[in-house]
Amino acid sequence: MLWIKASYMLKISIIEMKQILLQFQSVSKIVSTKGKKQVNSLTSADRGQLVTAVICSSASKRYMPTMMIFPRKRMKPELMNGAPHGALAECHSSGMIQKDLFIVWLRKFIQYSGVKISSPVILLLDGHQCHTKSIELINIAKENGVIILCLSPHCTHRMQHLDLAYMKSLSTYYDHNIRKWLRTNHGRVVNKFKIAALFGSAYLEAATMTNAINGF
Repeated sequence: MLWIKASYMLKISIIEMKQILLQFQSVSKIVSTKGKKQVNSLTSADRGQLVTAVICSSASKRYMPTMMIFPRKRMKPELMNGAPHGALAECHSSGMIQKDLFIVWLRKFIQYSGVKISSPVILLLDGHQCHTKSIELINIAKENGVIILCLSPHCTHRMQHLDLAYMKSLSTYYDHNIRKWLRTNHGRVVNKFKIAALFGSAYLEAATMTNAINGF
């Protein structure tokens, strides 16, 4: 049905969105969902708090500005010091993306990508993202030419392009930055005010045209 619906269109772009979890703790710890073959989350046991980074790229070598979600009720500008250029800042008590924040992200995505009914895009999402089950979100996507395709939750390590070509590099660079910072700041811990800069540096290293293309 997906291709039948789009068969009369002149061009369809394929774009993928992925969220990762970033730690702020004194020791870098990489974990993954049980049974998952590729790690794409960097998490922490520091009071259960996490920062989420929402990443989006396309086969046309473009990366949309990242959205970073911090575990707090009010935003402080200094939390974004060193963040990737143009990054969006949001807050939620859980530090994770929710339905309302996903709608905020989708509106930014529509604005940034220039998608419209006459020039639609396929937006690939991780099937675990239950916040996509929203009538408002579906209507916004439909009205603007965004075709949302959710991949099977247990197949993203094989099917989701950001997993295949980008996340491993990003995780490696981020982990390296954490370890380097700890070595040069002995006795200090990585808190939420350091995350944006450490992630921003890793993002610049990993967000290459080659990685954007290779997964597709």
